[in-house]
Amino acid sequence: MVLVSSITLERSDAPALMNYVNLLQKNSNLINKNSHWNGFNVLHNDVGRINALELGITSKSPSEVPTPKVIYLLGADNFRHEEIPENSYVIY
Repeated sequence: MVLVSSITLERSDAPALMNYVNLLQKNSNLINKNSHWNGFNVLHNDVGRINALELGITSKSPSEVPTPKVIYLLGADNFRHEEIPENSYVIY
């Protein structure tokens, strides 16, 4: 199994890394379609956003969203404090 960070794929040497993974895949059992095995995985840096998308929570434009009274930051990793309204109760 090969695990890489999403940040790794943003580096300048990311194409070389992907070429190496492709070579590894061709010469090994890293990805096996017959057994439905995929041993190449990318770990996302923004886990909170990934979890929200899995729950069907998506962003709306600011004009569509009323000012929240309670903000529940479940697994929120990357958020900007200045975007949280002053009158909102925050649960972290």
